[in-house]
Amino acid sequence: MRLTDMPLFPLGGLLLPQMELPLRIFEARYREMIGTCLAGDRRFGVVLIREGVEVGETASPYEVGTVAEIVQAARSEDGQLFIVTEGRERFRIVERFYDRSYLHGTVEFLDEALGLTENAAPLGEEARDLASQYIGILLKLGDEEEDGVEIPLPTDPHDLSYKIVHLLQVPDTERQQLLEAGSAEERLRLEVQILRREVTVLEKMASISTQDDSFFSPN
Repeated sequence: MRLTDMPLFPLGGLLLPQMELPLRIFEARYREMIGTCLAGDRRFGVVLIREGVEVGETASPYEVGTVAEIVQAARSEDGQLFIVTEGRERFRIVERFYDRSYLHGTVEFLDEALGLTENAAPLGEEARDLASQYIGILLKLGDEEEDGVEIPLPTDPHDLSYKIVHLLQVPDTERQQLLEAGSAEERLRLEVQILRREVTVLEKMASISTQDDSFFSPN
């Protein structure tokens, strides 16, 4: 078990491994936190808010989050910080502490298990196919040229599972469940279920949209 003390930043959205997240830091407590990070290892934990809000009183977060590493930082004349972070490894909060102006806690880093290879590989193929359908229908509904937009999907099960979480337009509470999955196999299995559901819904929407266009067509 790998444990460390880490500053924690509750947010209204998820940070995922391998994902970029730009942030504007304006609250005094978080300017202090980021200043400490910049003077140290440039890392802090991002956790989705379960209850509360980002600004004001400390929000209550989910237990599993993602380490954010600061890769760019700039400060404005009024003291605000503009940073770009990249998601690294996942962690679970073991204990929270409120003795600083910002939340921090003891966290346990989570391993990235593959699961059973004989399951992860076919699940990955199915998830990639469904994700491609999902993206295509979203582009069609958004009146974008499907042929002109290409969103590459990784073949590695871990990378693919996180890419799909990033692409899914579902509530953050559902995406949080995917972040918390114990292995790539488990995450892909859940994603296949979600993608099947979402593709079915989107196909119905696309069908209704086509019928409406036909009804109002001058031809």
